[in-house]
Amino acid sequence: MRKFTYISYGLTFLGIISSSYLFGQITWSGVVTDGTQPVVGANVYLQDTYFGATTDTTGAYSFTANPMDTSHLIISAIGYQTQQRLFVASDSTASFDIRLQEASYTLQGVTISAGSFEASDKHQSQEYLDQAKQTISKESKIIAL
Repeated sequence: MRKFTYISYGLTFLGIISSSYLFGQITWSGVVTDGTQPVVGANVYLQDTYFGATTDTTGAYSFTANPMDTSHLIISAIGYQTQQRLFVASDSTASFDIRLQEASYTLQGVTISAGSFEASDKHQSQEYLDQAKQTISKESKIIAL
């Protein structure tokens, strides 16, 4: 009988903890664009967590997470500047439509130079053949003695 009481208390405690965990979640959603077109494959996530999503072909994202009192929403995509938005938890939903700015990078010039040099197998083969002839002639002199 005591075992049953402990189990029922444990299940009640577990139910209270899990329900407060579930009710504390916020659904994050929105659309990421570059001003004219949706940004496909952009990463949208909460900083220092594993909560996040990737935008679909329409630029939309949606995920559910347990935010802290303040959360930083990070938005990044290849070819665009990474953005960060501050969110203060107060509602059960958070909708952010984000416009990313294109990133430009200046690269150093590349110099290509060409020249000629001999690195053929024919040249190397001739060197090995000459060395082999010298070794054989030295050994045959030793044998002849």
